[in-house]
Amino acid sequence: MKSKNLAIVILGMLISFTLIYANSGSTSISEWKMLGRTLDNNRNYPDEINISRFGILWEYSTNGKVVSSPAIENRIVYFGSMDKNFYALNASTGKQIWNFTAPGFNTSSPALSDGLIYFTDGLNGLFFALNSTTGAQAWNFTFDAGSVGNLVDNHPSVSDGIVYVSSDEEGYAHVYAINSTNGTLIWNYSFQFGVMGIRTSNALSSNTLYFGTDWTSWGDTLFALNASTGIKLWSIRLNTSITSSHPVISDGVLFVGMVGNYTYAFNSTNGNQIWEYPTKARVYSSPVIGNNILYVTSYENKTYALNASTGKQIWNYTGENSVLNSSPVLANDILLTVTNSGKVIALNASTGVSILNYTLGTSMRSSPAIADGIIYVGNDNGKLYALSAGASPSVTLNSPKDNSNIYKSNVKFNFTAIDNMDAAVLCNLSINGSVNISNINAASNNTIENPVSFGAGDYVWQVMCWDSLNNTAISSSNKFNSVNTPPVLGTIPDIVVNESQLVYINATGNIIATDADGDIIVFNYSAPLNGSGYWQTTYNDARNYTVNITIFDGYGGTDSQLVKIVVQDVVNGKNDTVTGNISDIINNIPSLEVKINGSVFESGLVNPGLQKVTFTDGNATIIELDFEFTNTSKFSFTNIMINRTFNGREGIVIGGIDLTSQGKTKIVYLNQTNTSLNSVCVKDKDISSINELTSDCSGSNEVKLACDGITTNGYTCSIVGTYYKISGLSHTGIKQIPYNRPSGSPSSSSSSSSSSGGSSGGGGSSAPKAQEHKPDENKTIEQEKLITEKEENPKESQSDIPKENTDSENKREESKPWWQNLFGTGSITGKAIENLQKSGSIYAILTIVIVSAFGIGVYRKLKKQP
Repeated sequence: MKSKNLAIVILGMLISFTLIYANSGSTSISEWKMLGRTLDNNRNYPDEINISRFGILWEYSTNGKVVSSPAIENRIVYFGSMDKNFYALNASTGKQIWNFTAPGFNTSSPALSDGLIYFTDGLNGLFFALNSTTGAQAWNFTFDAGSVGNLVDNHPSVSDGIVYVSSDEEGYAHVYAINSTNGTLIWNYSFQFGVMGIRTSNALSSNTLYFGTDWTSWGDTLFALNASTGIKLWSIRLNTSITSSHPVISDGVLFVGMVGNYTYAFNSTNGNQIWEYPTKARVYSSPVIGNNILYVTSYENKTYALNASTGKQIWNYTGENSVLNSSPVLANDILLTVTNSGKVIALNASTGVSILNYTLGTSMRSSPAIADGIIYVGNDNGKLYALSAGASPSVTLNSPKDNSNIYKSNVKFNFTAIDNMDAAVLCNLSINGSVNISNINAASNNTIENPVSFGAGDYVWQVMCWDSLNNTAISSSNKFNSVNTPPVLGTIPDIVVNESQLVYINATGNIIATDADGDIIVFNYSAPLNGSGYWQTTYNDARNYTVNITIFDGYGGTDSQLVKIVVQDVVNGKNDTVTGNISDIINNIPSLEVKINGSVFESGLVNPGLQKVTFTDGNATIIELDFEFTNTSKFSFTNIMINRTFNGREGIVIGGIDLTSQGKTKIVYLNQTNTSLNSVCVKDKDISSINELTSDCSGSNEVKLACDGITTNGYTCSIVGTYYKISGLSHTGIKQIPYNRPSGSPSSSSSSSSSSGGSSGGGGSSAPKAQEHKPDENKTIEQEKLITEKEENPKESQSDIPKENTDSENKREESKPWWQNLFGTGSITGKAIENLQKSGSIYAILTIVIVSAFGIGVYRKLKKQP
């Protein structure tokens, strides 16, 4: 039975040990959950800190002294202030997350566990549990009425669902074990006989709670209680008091400092003293142990390194200022302490050599805590500091913001780089993963404008910074969309120069290009302009040119425009077959164009030879002619005049186109404005105004011409669609008139259509179109005219084929002279009479007499025959 009970006891001890060890505090470098960091109170940070560069990362001000030592979890730092507030701040930036106001001073160092933060109200006998995320109160616990009034130096610890805290009131000192979830009391250990108080934090190891009392009637005492039941395991009376040095446990040894100038080592199981070391001044702070070396600071400005097994001194360091309540922290081979004069001291833990002496300027009784390489400590000036020991710079991207749309020209990259030691750090700015600007000497706020040329699209930017010790930080990445506004090219008028002149596209400043983004605009010119927009013309360049002017903003934005350059043929060059240019023609035609063999005329260098020349108004033909181009017989535009008149009747005057020298005529098309009139008056002389034609077409050189296709005096008029087509013209003055050809009037042709010189336009209801016919060098000019007319007016050419029994034939038969009806057109008598009518000569009269006598004789002879 005894063995069975023993087994149960051992099993229980193992379970208790396991639970205590599991809750002894996190080993994560990102957490510092209570004053001693772990339940054994050994303030040992398990990582290196780069103490060679040191400074303030941020500071937060309160309205009271910050005696409380901070706790850190989930990148939130918690601490109390004597302004009666308890604070939660962002550990990286120092921004307040929440605060909780308590009735009294908050000098207690908090403890964290399972989403709750625990601390005591210094003078009101209250113990609080708050939600660590929101600051909302979970519960509070009120101490016995007799203990209200002094809880200044009591700091809770939490393990296995129990929070341990002690009171500090003379005659009424207590140790409490409270359910950490709901605040109900589990057990209470009381001191009723002369105990003035408990001012130390508890140390917990192997289900044993260790603490010291102050000023009992029999002297200060060190106690060990069962953590689960509150039953005393052992106690040992000391010859001096334990004021604020918190006991530390390591490898079964309990270490504690004394006001009576001693540091002790006890067996944690039974309380037997192992060794003691005398200091020359009081020890208020708690020791820290690492690598079997115990580090102790004293009120005499000294720091000691002792062999933890023997208590023998290894080295000591004498500083310039004393250490009060603040306990040191060990980070690998660096021992960090703060002083009552505002100094931060770092020593080499192996040698005791000083490697840092940094001044904050105000007394510090708060013990430092470290998380993620950042040291947090409060001071009597009401501030909590975040001090970076070997931390990388902090880099924040300000603009462009993530997922923003920006206009390319307004891209200004702004970022903030903060370093706790260097006033400025070096940075690289990258876009889409590639470094675009390197070694930026970055102060606290940096604006970089347009670091690289880029067009519209999606981009990602990022900044990497490093300090003088190559501690590197890379910012988060921000995405942005760049919007580019293309440039705009203003309207550019046509450019007109004379041959051999210099062309400069912007000679008059007409090129106006704008860019809303303020980009630099680049121009590009097509041939014959050079890259600068210049062109030196020659005597062989007279024609029209179209050039393309394009502008670029360098970011994908473009605009362009086609510009016409007119090079006028004003110099009579030896190779010219034309003088002047179309611009020399005096006219009132809205859309006048000249075509040579169907191509728009642009040059003074028309190929020699017979060419068809057409003057058009848009698609409507006005004039058609054939011209033999040579460098001695040149076609001249300089004297041409075309003036169309309306006034209810269409009229046109054409001057300066005389083909007499080449034995040719031209064809003119006149709009049938008044459809009731089917005749025109032609004055084929070089005149300047339509008013020179008489109203009744009876003046000199005027011919009334019915538009019936019959040639009169060498002129022929026919109706083609809504146009009159008049051919056989040398000079031209034409207008509509009312006229009907009289019966029996002579004509030079009986055909219903005519072609006399030049070529005809198209038919139908629309304006005649200029047709292209390439001459055959094996045919005569007259043959070419006939071929061209038949190609363009097949219906009219068919009118040349005689038709039987037509009205026109009957009319012509009725209007024959009497001699033709009597003698016939082919008889000798008929011809003689026709000659007599034409010439009136004696020869004709004699012929008539002789023939008549001969005819009478024959007649009589025949009459006598039976």
